[in-house]
Amino acid sequence: MSLEPGGAHGPVEPAAAKPASTAAARRTANPGELLRDAREQRGLSARQLADELHLDLKVIQALEANDFEAIGPAVYTKGYLRKYAEVLGLAPDEVLAQYHAFSGEPGMPQVLPTASALAPGASRRSQSRVSLLKPEGSGAWRKWLWIVLALVLAGGLGWLAKWLLERAGSGGLG
Repeated sequence: MSLEPGGAHGPVEPAAAKPASTAAARRTANPGELLRDAREQRGLSARQLADELHLDLKVIQALEANDFEAIGPAVYTKGYLRKYAEVLGLAPDEVLAQYHAFSGEPGMPQVLPTASALAPGASRRSQSRVSLLKPEGSGAWRKWLWIVLALVLAGGLGWLAKWLLERAGSGGLG
């Protein structure tokens, strides 16, 4: 089944949808306009699309208004944009590229350096021991934990000795 303009509900088949031209996508300055224009070209209401995507109508309205802060974390926004584009037969990567350009968010995550890049003069064996996730001195918390435990134990023993001495002095033993 497909979602008919102005009518019955059912899944939209992207293959049956008219693909938007790349030139039209480039003319649109932001992802919200691109998605809204594509939806309207297909004669679909925002409510029909919200039902198809199993989203609240407010999410569709926020996407089309480029009000991405109203949606929440960027990971949700990107997922919604991708699915919205797929349902309409648009290229999700183009919509996401427009989102990244519009929002100023970087499109690709930063690549972490490899162990060999961190220690270029080290042997292959020692390179495998270089940890990117554990910086030097990360074991310092263990040192402080032992110090705190020793102080608590010393305090407890001191209190016990005082208590025993007071009790012995008052004739409470035996």
